[in-house]
Amino acid sequence: NNSSRFGRFIKLFLEVTQDGTDDCPAGLTPAVVGGSVSPYLLEKSRITAGPVNERSYHIFYEFCNGVDEEKRVSEYAVPKDWKTLKYLERCKNYTVPKMDDKQEWDDLVTAWRHIGLSEDQIDSIQRLIAAILLCGEIDMVQEGEDVTVKKMRDLDNVSNLVDTGCDEFLVALTKKFRVIDGKEIGSFLTPKQAKDQVDCVARAIYESVFNWLIAKINQAIAVPGVGTPDEPAWIGLLDIFGFE
Repeated sequence: NNSSRFGRFIKLFLEVTQDGTDDCPAGLTPAVVGGSVSPYLLEKSRITAGPVNERSYHIFYEFCNGVDEEKRVSEYAVPKDWKTLKYLERCKNYTVPKMDDKQEWDDLVTAWRHIGLSEDQIDSIQRLIAAILLCGEIDMVQEGEDVTVKKMRDLDNVSNLVDTGCDEFLVALTKKFRVIDGKEIGSFLTPKQAKDQVDCVARAIYESVFNWLIAKINQAIAVPGVGTPDEPAWIGLLDIFGFE
């Protein structure tokens, strides 16, 4: 099992009342009324090149175990034998003792609903998780002076999930452009450079979804007056991995 691979600064906003309790005989009772989360140092490299014998992010295994298999295969193009996926297979570790990935997924989806996510938004998250995993299946080859994907189906799967044109996606992955004398000139990357581009896309998708979810959490736990002179009292908690 790996620890959280990102840092966070959490503000817990407090409301102080004059009720008084046995624990607070002075008559001031603090209560948590909201919060905010600021992320730092997300370890994106783990998505595409994590250490052997240590799982990638738990969300991938929870998704593969938790989503209905028929839906996962037919709608998200994730194979029945998901352990063959390259981003996961290289880690050689698929389970964590005493962790039920399916139950963790069910709890996660329930939490998403609690913070106000719609079913369409949850489906979009699932599509993007699948797209990240399937980016690992895209291999690049040299064809004469051109660079292209080894199997067009692998590119189709990802482009469908992220709702972009396959041709435009291929150009973005395999070419670089420069402006010379006001004209845009394109040239092919090497197969290795193009594969690195694919990995960059996978990491960028993960980071975008991650930050979007944190923004949604912050909306759900927000309190009035933050950032103004009327901001409530707060306690700050800093959690950076490696400093347990």
